[in-house]
Amino acid sequence: MEKNGKKWKYLDTLNNDFVHINSEVINKIENECCITEADAADLFIIENHTFFLEQIDLIPSRCRINGVINASKRMLEAKKGTRSKRAAILVRYDTDIEKYIIIDGNSTFFVCKLWKIKNIPCKLKK
Repeated sequence: MEKNGKKWKYLDTLNNDFVHINSEVINKIENECCITEADAADLFIIENHTFFLEQIDLIPSRCRINGVINASKRMLEAKKGTRSKRAAILVRYDTDIEKYIIIDGNSTFFVCKLWKIKNIPCKLKK
C-alpha cells in the first residue's frame, strides 16, 4: 500500500487497529537478520516454566517503532554474545479470544515476526 509516496506495512494490534511502520525501517531490520529459527532459543533465557508459542497465538498490546529498532539491536548483540539473553516474553491468556496477550516483549515479538521466527519463548504471568 502506498501512502504519501512511501510504502507502509500494517501490523495488527489487539483492537484490530493498524500500526504503520516506515518500510525503510522494516527493510533494515529484516536485512540485519542473521538469526534462524534454530538460533532463536539462544537469544532467550529458557527456564523450566518457559514454553514456546507460535506467532499466530500471540496478540501484541502495542507497537513502538523505537522499541522495535532497539529490540532488533539488542537481539543481534545477544547473538554475538555482547549482551545477555532476554527473558522470555511475558504473556497472559485471554479466555474470551483464546489467545495470549503480550504484556512484556511486544517489540521483541515484532522483531521475531520480521525475522520469521515462528516459535517464540514465553512465560505465563502469574
